Amino acid sequence: MHDSIIKRLYVALTVIAVVVICEFQLSSDPLDGFLIIIGVTSLCIVFLKKTGLDVFSPMTLFALYYAFVYLYFIFLQAIGLERSTFLTNTTFYHNIDYIYTAALFVCVISFWCVFAGFFLVSGRHSTRRRVRELGIPGIGGYYFSLFAYILFILGLSNFIFNIYIFTDGSIIKYYGGLATRSQMFRSGGTTLFYQLAYVAAYMLFIRDLDHARISYRTRLVVILSVLMFASSGRIIQTLFYALTFVILYYYNRGEKKLNNKMLMLGAGFVIAGLIIYSLRLLSSIYLSTSLSGELKDFIETRGVWMSGYYYVFQKGNVPNIPLLMKIIDSWAIDIGYQYGKTLLFPFYGFVSPDLNGLIQMPAVVSKETWYAYSAPIDIPTGTLPVTGMGEMYLNFGWFGVTFGMFMFGMLGGIVKRLQKIRGNIYLIFYSKFSLFFMLYVKGEFNNFNLFWMIFPSVCIILIILCVRSLTLNSHKITYAGN
Repeated sequence: MHDSIIKRLYVALTVIAVVVICEFQLSSDPLDGFLIIIGVTSLCIVFLKKTGLDVFSPMTLFALYYAFVYLYFIFLQAIGLERSTFLTNTTFYHNIDYIYTAALFVCVISFWCVFAGFFLVSGRHSTRRRVRELGIPGIGGYYFSLFAYILFILGLSNFIFNIYIFTDGSIIKYYGGLATRSQMFRSGGTTLFYQLAYVAAYMLFIRDLDHARISYRTRLVVILSVLMFASSGRIIQTLFYALTFVILYYYNRGEKKLNNKMLMLGAGFVIAGLIIYSLRLLSSIYLSTSLSGELKDFIETRGVWMSGYYYVFQKGNVPNIPLLMKIIDSWAIDIGYQYGKTLLFPFYGFVSPDLNGLIQMPAVVSKETWYAYSAPIDIPTGTLPVTGMGEMYLNFGWFGVTFGMFMFGMLGGIVKRLQKIRGNIYLIFYSKFSLFFMLYVKGEFNNFNLFWMIFPSVCIILIILCVRSLTLNSHKITYAGN
């Protein structure tokens, strides 16, 4: 057996053993313990494929993040269901222990269905076939690079303009106000041209990938574009934007040779996310003395352990299992099934995010229906994502949990299958989709903004067509002169 498989097997067996020990200590219901052990074992199977581990496969990322589902279930067992503010700030029609078991069953079945749908259509793992798709050497390459630098200068100018109007040119103050960035832009300013800078960064990066060498200028452009993205205050989106470049590099340099490096880099991204999240929290405290007092009182009242639980689990950084329990118990009675309306959010985005107010996001509906009058210290501000499993349930009930998640897995499998035969322009979309596929565990389909997901690829295709036209006209002029 291959050494890498043996190592993964040891890790998997260790994880399963730890979970078994925890369940013997914590679980009062043997069925709950059995379901958690089965669920964790199912996750480990994804990482034990003999054909090699594709680190950035949608299914690998999905399984990796799905581990937080069972971690949350175990944590609820450890602290007691009565300690969850999402459970104590609302009422249930059914016995809460029964709903806990039902939610566990939903999560186990959902993962199996996604797993089956994905591998049914994704095909056997194989190294991606390199496709040199730019096909614009010589003067065409010059025009392509020129377009990229013009787009980047437009985006960078927008960034500098925002720094000037909001903080009088102080970049330190500008980044110090990350926590209030959304409020800043309500009074003026725009980030519209930032999107052009992101497109430019992708253009230069795939150009260099075609030439098998990443230049220092391209690296500088990518770093500056990441800093621009970070200035918006969106932590997870910034990390994922940076990660798309890693995914592009991964599939162009032979993924089998890079797995260990990518796993280390992935750990680095997790650490970076925690650091940025801490900096944003400190920014909030710095900008608001009242918030600082509230935070101090909160920690003194609940203790460090429960405060850590609040910021990891209650703030929406992992799948909201208590909210999933509430959906299983009450959505059909209080609100009614949606019959697929929320699954079309990727297409609504071409008109407006919520189809001009006709279709509300489940995250908004759940909060307005069940938690509108809860204290902010208990229920975080903003919307409450209902989890992917919850969204399938609120649309079609148990049919959504099974067939809906199976179709979701098939969607990921189709995207993966195309990745093996397409070039880097498609790979930009693939990288964004893979990250959405992973986050669907805690999110909803309204996070799948199809317009912005395909925007960079479509722009690059249009620019390539324009460059080829310019190149052809240039050649015609040259021939006519001769």
